[in-house]
Amino acid sequence: MSIDFARLPTRTLKPGTTLHRIHRQPPWYFDASPTGRFNPAGQPRRGACYWAERPLGAFVEAFRTAMALTEADVAARSLSTIVLEHELVVANLTVKRALAAELTTAADYTAPQQLACDLQGTLEGIRYRMRHDLSQQLIAVAWFGPAGRPGRAGLARLPSPRPSRSPTRSSMRPGGCSALRCCRARDPSQRQRPWDGPATHDPLAAHRERDGVRKPTSCAACIGDAHQSRCHFRRLP
Repeated sequence: MSIDFARLPTRTLKPGTTLHRIHRQPPWYFDASPTGRFNPAGQPRRGACYWAERPLGAFVEAFRTAMALTEADVAARSLSTIVLEHELVVANLTVKRALAAELTTAADYTAPQQLACDLQGTLEGIRYRMRHDLSQQLIAVAWFGPAGRPGRAGLARLPSPRPSRSPTRSSMRPGGCSALRCCRARDPSQRQRPWDGPATHDPLAAHRERDGVRKPTSCAACIGDAHQSRCHFRRLP
């Protein structure tokens, strides 16, 4: 796929912009493997660290097509937030004139990884719409940097993440998708809405009746209309 870099749209993320990431290891890690869509895998010693513009986006990026999550799946991860201290200039594939559908949705990562390689030393990352978001409203940023985990000097040049408390058993109580509790708390747009209908299944109905808890009855209700066509995040009873 041929990219005209002179016509490639860019966007400047201003200081004060917040980005979010759900992760197992420390949040700053620049992946150089061929498994990431915008990893500059063909560029020696360069990688990409993936962040989302909304907490829900971080959740979708972390769990993608998972249809069921256990408590262990959630407890093993943390949600971190950074606030940009300096401008970050990235390629903007979210606009129509970028003609980026193939780059952001194709199962073959060859073209997006080649773009990431070609942008090294020119732009600081790539902003794009998440493939696994059915609404195509959630946006992620692949941030370029030296491959691997930054050392002390590298971390000093990066925004310091503010970690959220990892979900624990107490947060796995009936009444909404436990893995999304921290995301929903920090993203007021993802509240229950009147038009979010109940799910066709409710594995925790007995627990709600026992505890007298009246909460949204579906994962789709928890995360709003972005994914209400199917329930991505059923909890195991």
